[in-house]
Amino acid sequence: MQLRIRYNIESEQQRIQKTLEKLSWYEQMGYRPRFPEGIDPHNDTLDKIFKAVQNEFDINQYQQAATRLTNDINSVQRDFFSTLQTMLQKELPEVIEIQLTKYGVGGSYSLPNTVILNINMKSSINTVLHEMTHLIVEPYIQEYKLEQNEKERLVDLILTSGDISLAKYEIQERGLMYKNIMDPLFKECFHKSPEQFFRAYAKRRTLNTNAAQHGLTGSTSLHGA
Repeated sequence: MQLRIRYNIESEQQRIQKTLEKLSWYEQMGYRPRFPEGIDPHNDTLDKIFKAVQNEFDINQYQQAATRLTNDINSVQRDFFSTLQTMLQKELPEVIEIQLTKYGVGGSYSLPNTVILNINMKSSINTVLHEMTHLIVEPYIQEYKLEQNEKERLVDLILTSGDISLAKYEIQERGLMYKNIMDPLFKECFHKSPEQFFRAYAKRRTLNTNAAQHGLTGSTSLHGA
């Protein structure tokens, strides 16, 4: 698999525009996107924000981040990606585009093969590997209609499993509400067959939802304790 790192003013302006389009959703989900210094995303015009991006753009910052990231990825690439491919039973993209940014959330991804990394993140390598995992598992996510915090919990489980277990990887609190229902099924099924895990999880989720709607007690809570 080949990695291509890119960065320029135009991609930063696109990042800003897409972040603004999803701003209400980000805020609703508890994310705090970054914007240029002194910018109010709720009131400032797009033209003013774009000019702020141009004023802040320092190519040396991106070049230094790209060098660090390349070195970090080279140190984990062979073992990580071969293990991930075996674990997910999915082919990895031949090329993954990594877009460096200073804005928006910490990291994101876009099918079929793009990962976006905020270079302000403390652990850039873990953020990139997190988003790459999202990218590869996304077909399952779409097929079984997992919600945002469900897929975050799943990626955390994958990256802290015995097979991978990234150093200094931080579990996200936003996914812990699904711990009681997802974690046992992950341990039981995922390594045997991701497809089996997703089918079992979807079935368990439906049962819990139906039980909640009918006011039944004694069933395992979807959101855990």
